[in-house]
Amino acid sequence: FQFKNKYILTPVKSGLMIIDQKKAHERILFEKFMFSLESKTVISQRNLFPKTIELSHKEHSLILGIIDDIRMLGFDISDIGNNSLIVNGLPADSSDQEPEQIIDKFLHEYLNTEIDIKTRAKEKIAQSLAKASAISSNQSLTTEEMSEIVDLLFACSVPNFSPFGKKIISILKTEEIEKRFS
Repeated sequence: FQFKNKYILTPVKSGLMIIDQKKAHERILFEKFMFSLESKTVISQRNLFPKTIELSHKEHSLILGIIDDIRMLGFDISDIGNNSLIVNGLPADSSDQEPEQIIDKFLHEYLNTEIDIKTRAKEKIAQSLAKASAISSNQSLTTEEMSEIVDLLFACSVPNFSPFGKKIISILKTEEIEKRFS
């Protein structure tokens, strides 16, 4: 079940597993985006109505510099000049946000994520887009959505940590629970 629209709780053999839903979704999306970039497979969901987005000169230049990688992640975007883009489609796994919100969050994350020697540019793009596209930490989920997140999380190569190294899963041991009632 869901707790405070932020955590997914599920019983496990050793106790109660607590999963941060936003960080879990970030990990799931990050691994999908990295797979798309490495395998060059694109899964895009077309918008019913294309959206025109106006950017600052800096943001526009940044997008143009990484546009091929962004397209490989499922963005169907075109430059129309004057610091503007048309968004015809978004990555299929992006949340139900408007294209402007996803692009804005993506740019914010991309510009504010430190890149170190270990982090390649494509990883930074995938990290930033995963964070921008993930469900919010106050979003109510159905039982099916929670189950899908748990299943997809444990199919990930690194289910315990977000793409930013933050802990996703915590287990409250049965012994700890029992101590509280003794």
